[in-house]
Amino acid sequence: MASILIKDTSREQREHIVRESLGDEYDVGCGMN
Repeated sequence: MASILIKDTSREQREHIVRESLGDEYDVGCGMN
């Protein structure tokens, strides 16, 4: 498995990891509606 440490990933990669872990119904950065 590739490293997912913050120092080893780009912002886009981290956003992708968060989206995958939370599920597609969440949009990173959209705020609370």
